[in-house]
Amino acid sequence: MIPIRFIAADLRRWDEASADALVVPIFSDVRPLRGAAGLVDWRMCGLLSKQIVRGRVAGDELEALLIPADKRLPVHKIFVIGIGSREGFNVDRLDDYFDHVFDTLAAVRSRSAMLVIPHEELTSEEIMERLLSCDHRGVDELVLVEEAESQRAMLAVIDREKRRASAFR
Repeated sequence: MIPIRFIAADLRRWDEASADALVVPIFSDVRPLRGAAGLVDWRMCGLLSKQIVRGRVAGDELEALLIPADKRLPVHKIFVIGIGSREGFNVDRLDDYFDHVFDTLAAVRSRSAMLVIPHEELTSEEIMERLLSCDHRGVDELVLVEEAESQRAMLAVIDREKRRASAFR
């Protein structure tokens, strides 16, 4: 099972983390940017918003934009991944998001990533089950940006999967 750590959606906490890449989803119909994307935009002095205005990224489903992080975030690369409209976001689109994220990370040989996961109408348990079941394509470590309540629910799924795996040894 891939090692997973958690970190709160708080820039001070992000500064303490370390990963090769940060992956941030954006919806095509949510402006201004909110949540983790809004935090990244703020820390990068509006760079994401400027990219949207210039038409370099719109948030369309499975769109990707690579931004060098310079020294403002504790990563080397920032990937902005479009996930389409907010309405109708479901587990199938989450699976597509995960596939696209891990394809993108594999293409640039990123071994560790801070990953922001869109929740919308999905439970933390559903999200973690999907994440654990997908192909991580060479990514060795994940740092998930999650709030405390979601972290607890996701850790319960991880513990359950570890117990299940050890039962088959």
